[in-house]
Amino acid sequence: TFVNEANDQPVAVTGEFDIDSNVTETAWESVGPSGSVAGGDADNDWAALDDVPTDADWIQVRIACEASDTSSTANALRSTRIYARGGDGSQGVGPINQIHKHLYYNNADGDGAYMGQNTVKIPINSDRVFDVNWSSSCEALDADLYLIGWGYNP
Repeated sequence: TFVNEANDQPVAVTGEFDIDSNVTETAWESVGPSGSVAGGDADNDWAALDDVPTDADWIQVRIACEASDTSSTANALRSTRIYARGGDGSQGVGPINQIHKHLYYNNADGDGAYMGQNTVKIPINSDRVFDVNWSSSCEALDADLYLIGWGYNP
């Protein structure tokens, strides 16, 4: 089952979660609805999760990612990886929970750029919490999550 609010928007609830500004690079941090930080349930609040029912099993998010380098090492491989798991998860980073990955080479002047997006489902616990982790070798990064729906396992 998939639920999306009929709000004439391509997202269920407006308001992005800025991964690279809120989550420490290479650290697993939890994300929950408003008040989760104060209540001790999560490391980060995301108001968009407030509308997700407590009995939902997963959320569907759009990941929008932009990365760039200017005047860095020529022909260098750059990458960004984003991982997610259920709020009570214990898996480390790896292919099983990688929700976004991009690679690019800088040009001979050391410049390079990437823009892309994809849509994934992330398991949540009964507190509407999930964990996220990221790493990047890019000089500049903007990685955002947009809530586009939620659902229930059969």
